[in-house]
Amino acid sequence: MSRCRAFAQRFQTPASPSPKPEFRAPQLRKELFSNTTFEKVGRRVALYPSWNCMPEDASPNPRPDHRANLAAALRGIREARRLRIADMARLMDMHPRTYEHFEAGRSPLDLDKLQKFAEVTDSDPFGILVGVWLQAPEFAVRTADNKPIVAFMLALRVFHEDLRDDVSLIEPRLFVGAFRRVFQDLADHVRNRDLTAETWLDTQARRIGLNLSFRRGAPPKR
Repeated sequence: MSRCRAFAQRFQTPASPSPKPEFRAPQLRKELFSNTTFEKVGRRVALYPSWNCMPEDASPNPRPDHRANLAAALRGIREARRLRIADMARLMDMHPRTYEHFEAGRSPLDLDKLQKFAEVTDSDPFGILVGVWLQAPEFAVRTADNKPIVAFMLALRVFHEDLRDDVSLIEPRLFVGAFRRVFQDLADHVRNRDLTAETWLDTQARRIGLNLSFRRGAPPKR
C-alpha cells in the first residue's frame, strides 16, 4: 500500500453516513502524467507535489543544488549584460565582497536583493527562480530579455483576482492541458514565424558588402 493511500485512510470515517470517496491519487497521477515527458521532468527536478503522490518504490534523484543553480543564473545574466562584479556592487549599493557572496549563493536568498538584481540587469526575477527549480539556470539567461515568467505572473494575478476561491475547483490535469496547449502554440509560432523582413534586410546588407544577419540568433553567412 502506498504512503499516500495509507495517509488518506487515517482520515476515513467508515461509520459516517456519507463516507468520503476513495483517495484517487495514483489514478490522478496516471492522468496527469500520461505523457512520459512530464514524469521525467518531475523526477529530474525532484519535485513531487502533494497531488502527485510518489510511490514507495520510487527513487527520485538527489536533491538539486539550488545554490549552485542560482549562482550560475546570476553569473550568466551579469556576464550577458557585460557587467563586472564591481559594476554590480556599485549599482546595487553593496560592498563588492557582499555582492560576491550574494551571486555565489553563499548567503541566504534575499528576495529584495533578487528584485534589485533583476532591475539593475533588466532581467526576469521570476525567471531566475524558475531556472533554479528546473535545474536549468540557462533558462534565466535565455529569458532575460522577453521576461515570459513576469508576463505569466501578471496574467496569473488577474486570473486569481477573477476566480478567487474558485481557483481550487480547477483540477491539476486541466492546468497541465491548458499550459501544454499554450506552450505548443508558442513553439509553433517560433518555428513558423514570418522571416520576410529579416530575409530582405539580410539581402540588402549583402548587396552593400555587409556580412550581417538580422535573424535573431543566426550567425552571419560566410
